[in-house]
Amino acid sequence: MSAPIQPPPLLRKPRRWPLVIIPICLLAPLVILSGVFVGYRVSNAIAVSRLEAKIKQKGEPLTLTDLAATYPPIPDEENGAILLLELWQQEDPEFWLAYLEGKRPLPERRTPHWDDALPLLGNKAKRISRTTELTPENLAAATTFATEQAEHLEKLRLALRKPRFRFPLTLTEGFSMLLPHLPQLKREAQSFNILALLAIQNHEPDVALAAIEDMARTGQTLSIEPTLISQLVRIVCYDLTINAAERLLSRHALSPPQLERLGRVADQIAMPGALRLSFLAERTVFLNVFNLSPMEFAKITDSSNEAEETDNYAGFQAGMRLLGFIGLKDADRRLILETMEQAIALAERSDARALQECEALFTEVATRARRMPPKIFSAMLLPAEEKAAAKFVRLEGHRRTMLVALAVERYRWRHNGQLPDRLEQLVPDLLPTLPPDPFDDNPLRYKRLPAGFMVYSIGPDRTDDGGLEPRPGTRQTNFDVTFTIER
Repeated sequence: MSAPIQPPPLLRKPRRWPLVIIPICLLAPLVILSGVFVGYRVSNAIAVSRLEAKIKQKGEPLTLTDLAATYPPIPDEENGAILLLELWQQEDPEFWLAYLEGKRPLPERRTPHWDDALPLLGNKAKRISRTTELTPENLAAATTFATEQAEHLEKLRLALRKPRFRFPLTLTEGFSMLLPHLPQLKREAQSFNILALLAIQNHEPDVALAAIEDMARTGQTLSIEPTLISQLVRIVCYDLTINAAERLLSRHALSPPQLERLGRVADQIAMPGALRLSFLAERTVFLNVFNLSPMEFAKITDSSNEAEETDNYAGFQAGMRLLGFIGLKDADRRLILETMEQAIALAERSDARALQECEALFTEVATRARRMPPKIFSAMLLPAEEKAAAKFVRLEGHRRTMLVALAVERYRWRHNGQLPDRLEQLVPDLLPTLPPDPFDDNPLRYKRLPAGFMVYSIGPDRTDDGGLEPRPGTRQTNFDVTFTIER
């Protein structure tokens, strides 16, 4: 009997799933990363497009060309800036002619030499307190200054009587724009400040009042100028104006008509809309960084020689291409757009909470810009805006203290030299309402002194320091914004 036939063994197919799974496992992270990368780029690009479309819809400037269009020319016969430039050109023709012709670099300016004893400008007399009398040396230097500058100041006054001012800014140059008129205007305001100081010393309050009014007019020449630095110089001129008024009132009891003149000055130096105007301009200048050519970028970095400039050109081109490819350029642009959009909205408000939110916004964005992936231009540009709003609010607080102090002085006239016990006694006869402290929205503080009184705001530190004034030459942070009449 034959043996049973055994079936052939079944051949097992080789397992091929490892050959499939292993590549999938290797490729999956790459696919996921590619998806994240594409999503990151697309989401930022879409966000940028939406934000820019919103800005255009509101009619706000988005480019430097748009910004320049918001600063249109005015008729020459109305433009006091033309007279100012002609005056300055007569005294320093090489510099100002080069500026007007757009030459770069500008030649060195003529540096004025001040007598060391000249109040406010001389090396030995830069600061004169509101109650300090001038020494004979100070008085002699101030008198000489007034005599030597008499013709200049008279021409300056004529220019300041013009109704409008527009300096020849080339706004399309962005960071490279020349602004030589700003230090010149600050110097002119200081010249009027010296005249006011001299008139106060010589018991000529009406002359001092005229100089104070001219100081305010000097700041007003910048009222429509759409750059932050211009508005900050305007603030400096107005602070000088308020300080001179404080000095005048501490040395002389003014009549009601004279107090009314100072009240009109206080009204004229209000700056509604100036912070918003500045932020609109800052946004366009920041966004223009992304459009700079290698040559323009090299100018901003202040290259010192041709070889270095060539390296900068190549590095700039390569860097911008890389930022664009990986999506960081759009992410950076998006952060600037989002931040400045919020800042502009906050600038439209006048409550104390808006200032706190604005400061917090720029503090927080400084951290966000440095997180991975870092936003290079946002980290470089945005943190500098943190203290800008406080400067505008501080000026407004100073102005309001002046308004209330003038009301207290009028109260004195009506009550035989007696001071009010509380500011509420000024309402409604002398003030319709008490202006709030812009730093906390509470009423401004009032403090009677052994000789006189003080009206004050709690200031940028938002702490009531009892009317503590900043000490000159220090970096003191705990102080109040005060208007003090010691008389």
